[in-house]
Amino acid sequence: MTVLRECKERLEQMQRDEERVTAMANKAKDLISLGQGDEEQVEADVDVFLQKWETVMNKITELETEVSNRQPERPARFLEAVEALRTWVAELHGALLGEPFVVRTAADMEAQLDKYKELQTEMESQQASRDFVNSSGQELVAAGDAQLMDQLDELNQRWGAAAALLADRMAKLEQAIFDSYQYQTEGEGVETWLREVEELLAEPVAEGDAPALTAQLEQSDVSVEQAGAG
Repeated sequence: MTVLRECKERLEQMQRDEERVTAMANKAKDLISLGQGDEEQVEADVDVFLQKWETVMNKITELETEVSNRQPERPARFLEAVEALRTWVAELHGALLGEPFVVRTAADMEAQLDKYKELQTEMESQQASRDFVNSSGQELVAAGDAQLMDQLDELNQRWGAAAALLADRMAKLEQAIFDSYQYQTEGEGVETWLREVEELLAEPVAEGDAPALTAQLEQSDVSVEQAGAG
């Protein structure tokens, strides 16, 4: 844990406990006013404690200010990379959220999938910039720039959310395209079968010609099986 972060946590803890300290001091004053115990000793103990509390808080505040002033300067190249990456990720995430998944024609969904593949390629090309930001950022954090850690975490969380959403959209589109073509193929098979059956039924059969009727029914069964297999 860096010194700056530890100072902040200690100050926050003391600020949370300040109300309890005040309540304790007031309790001591009540005891003094009631004349219970050694009034002078109680009052002296309370004063000493409050002085120590204030001294510790002032020292931590001074240390926090000193460490903050000594934080390493963030290089311009690093700042530019962070801003560019943050903007790109925000735009990608916003574009995905603004274009919800909808089942359309296979052609339209293929066009959308191609666009998402381009975004995925672009995201892969941005990985080098992300690696630079994270590695440089960790060096700055280790040198004392504690506040940068939260910014890096937020940026990486946004990146992860955008990557997950993009992968989800691509998977849904691929499945929908597959289903669309499968439905189209099955529909064409059924239409072909119906035409064949209609042709068979249109052929005249002499009344009482049992072998011809049997052959016609068998051919119809074969057509049904073929359509089902298609």
